[in-house]
Amino acid sequence: MEKDFISVIIATRNEEKNIKNIIDSLREQSDKDFEIIVVDNGSTDRTLEIAKENQVLVFNLAEEISLVGVKNFRGAQVNFGVTKAKGDFIFFPDADMTFESELFSEAIEKLKNNDALYVPEIVCGNGIFGQIRKFERSFYNETVIDAVRFVRREIFEKVGGFDEKNIAFAADDWDLTKMIKKISKKVSITEKSLFHHEEQMHLRKYLKKKGGYADTFADYVKKWGEDDSDIKKQFGFGYRYLGVFLENGKWKKLLRHPLLTLGLYSLRFLVGVIYLLKKIQERSFLKDLFYKKRMLSKKMRLAFKYPKNTWRFLLKKDQFLVCDFPELITFFVTSACNLQCPMCKNSNFRNNVVPNQQIKLSEVEKILPELRKFKPFCYLVGGEPLLNVESLPIIKLLSQNKIFTSMTSNGFLLEDFAEDICHSGLEFLSLSLDHFDEGLHDNGRGVSGVYKNLLTGLKIINKSRKITGTPSNIKINTVIRKDNIAELSLMYDFIEKLGIDEWQLSHFAFKNPQAQEKIAKFKVEKGFGDNSLGLDIGTTEYLNCDEIETLKKQLRQIKEKSKKYKTKAFVPTIVDDLTKYYQGAFPSKNSRCAAPFNSMQVYGNGIVKAGCLDVAIGNCLEGDSLYSVWHSERNKNFQKLIKEQKVLPPCFRCHALSYYWHEQEK
Repeated sequence: MEKDFISVIIATRNEEKNIKNIIDSLREQSDKDFEIIVVDNGSTDRTLEIAKENQVLVFNLAEEISLVGVKNFRGAQVNFGVTKAKGDFIFFPDADMTFESELFSEAIEKLKNNDALYVPEIVCGNGIFGQIRKFERSFYNETVIDAVRFVRREIFEKVGGFDEKNIAFAADDWDLTKMIKKISKKVSITEKSLFHHEEQMHLRKYLKKKGGYADTFADYVKKWGEDDSDIKKQFGFGYRYLGVFLENGKWKKLLRHPLLTLGLYSLRFLVGVIYLLKKIQERSFLKDLFYKKRMLSKKMRLAFKYPKNTWRFLLKKDQFLVCDFPELITFFVTSACNLQCPMCKNSNFRNNVVPNQQIKLSEVEKILPELRKFKPFCYLVGGEPLLNVESLPIIKLLSQNKIFTSMTSNGFLLEDFAEDICHSGLEFLSLSLDHFDEGLHDNGRGVSGVYKNLLTGLKIINKSRKITGTPSNIKINTVIRKDNIAELSLMYDFIEKLGIDEWQLSHFAFKNPQAQEKIAKFKVEKGFGDNSLGLDIGTTEYLNCDEIETLKKQLRQIKEKSKKYKTKAFVPTIVDDLTKYYQGAFPSKNSRCAAPFNSMQVYGNGIVKAGCLDVAIGNCLEGDSLYSVWHSERNKNFQKLIKEQKVLPPCFRCHALSYYWHEQEK
């Protein structure tokens, strides 16, 4: 550690427009005893490239440490940067800041007698909004609304740095400042300033940003307590709207600038309204009231439109009783896919069918009389259904005959087919989205552009369905994976803003070596089952104990948020022991699956299979009716096998199975 040496740590994420400016400004400092460390968090633009071109130390956080359990990535970035720093003093500006050239020389002198320093902040913005923001920010320097920027390294390490595990980014600097002041009274302020560049900021964007902050303060308040004096000022009406602008003679500035004062209080009023609306949203009974009213209206419409499905649902008492005709028919309309998802649940099936095998409209027309008579729930999947040009005509045909339809898409072609989907009569649309970050989602799907196309298409559908009435339900499906378990709660925040109806979390399907061995033995004995669902992970467990605890914590947070969010989240309840599930325990005999007793699958060329495990039971284009195939000896024998053994080796991590390792109440 070098004495009187400053380590500048810049936390970045997609800062290509700012990173060179801050580096250039730092290098204009009159005191040259400093280093620049850039710690990036998954930038998808040229941030890293530009930083490296400017010859500063660059680290990619995700490649350096595990992000499991991290709640505040900006704090984690600075904390990591400190471990690589060699300076006696730590300075952590935002990437969109520049500085007066004498700032460091003054800071080094003051840090000889102080443990931390505030730095006056001057906002640089455009137009009247920029002037108001600059005026407002000038009142906050060295108050509880402000936060320190320079810290003596030994003090930073003594308080543990930023509380990255518990405090979200909006309050992390307040939290660090409070921790420092708790152990040291040696905190001062520089005379030289920094410049915060908000040229790209406008009123709407600013209010949206403040609204996002409002959702993240709860943990900070909980940590320090509502009765804490600083908390009362930071969130209290009296100080935020009066005290901070009047204390220490600052009221004179208000009188000198009446127009800016009017603008300041207008802005504070709007921020207050945003915060108040967020607080109202926390009143879960109001959310539930509006949600239940909306859902009741939707359910009544669907009940009148599809009466047979409704009565079947209301009258059925046991989902494990064999139906006279399948309630659910899954149409694998194409085996083709335009993505390369490593965790795909259907890839094994696709590898065993004829490439690009597709269901044709003419094939569905041949079985339409049975579909019209029994009114099953018809579910279109792939591959990617939209790669079959006849998928939407099939949906339109079924809808015209009052047959309930649903489709799952990866979203890559959604923008192109959005309007057609809304006019097809499709009732339920499910879309796959694994992360709120474009780069991480596209990387996980193996193709760039998926994220953008999905969200663009979703906007079109949300606008059009207000006119067409369909799809009546849009659901985002997210697969729980190693790279998103620590951010599922944040994913819910993102989902809430999309204007959809539901968010479904699905457990990751995998196979370990022990399961593979049992499946291979079963295949030899029974002649089927090798096309079981799940990615071969090559190890016993998919998640370790720490990762499972992180997942449990995230699911609890999602459950709490669901009480106030408009978009309803469906957390998987089909697993009663997450530890056993993700550490590779074989399903117990308490587990149950309804798929063999209420569903079948139809493929191109008329091939019909049982509800699961890729068991062929007939062909509806070779003279077999769906009814006769359903009641065939082969299907009955398969159902009998499931009834007797309950769980087969290929069922290891099937998404249709309800996993019960513990006895269930009767």
